Amino acid sequence: MDIFNILRYMHPNAQFSMGDTYDSIVWDSQDIPKPTLQEIESAYPDYQFYLFKKQAGKFIQDFIDNKAQEKDYGNGIHCASYINSTNLQWKQEAQSFVTWRDAVWLYAYSELALIQAGDKPVPTIEEFIQSLPELNW
Repeated sequence: MDIFNILRYMHPNAQFSMGDTYDSIVWDSQDIPKPTLQEIESAYPDYQFYLFKKQAGKFIQDFIDNKAQEKDYGNGIHCASYINSTNLQWKQEAQSFVTWRDAVWLYAYSELALIQAGDKPVPTIEEFIQSLPELNW
């Protein structure tokens, strides 16, 4: 368990220094009480979710952009911009892409809510990305 970063997550404005253990923490914030080890340990699941969510957003967007690049669009935004194209192929690709992109984000937010509620364990990023809906152009 990464006590230092969990403390930073719990109290971003707190002033403290520490060595390798809880007992080595020097708590310099007079207005914020030093959390107990039990409080730090109980914050770990929230901290784990916070880290996962932070990473997941970037990886999901990369997943979406990479899918658009399969059809030589620069990224997801470029692909979606063809939704009103006069070129029928580009228009159909953009429509399929936007429908899929929305499904990806809806699924991701739904799964994140389940994880945050404790109904599902925090997966690895790889497991999460593999569970996203697929687009078959």
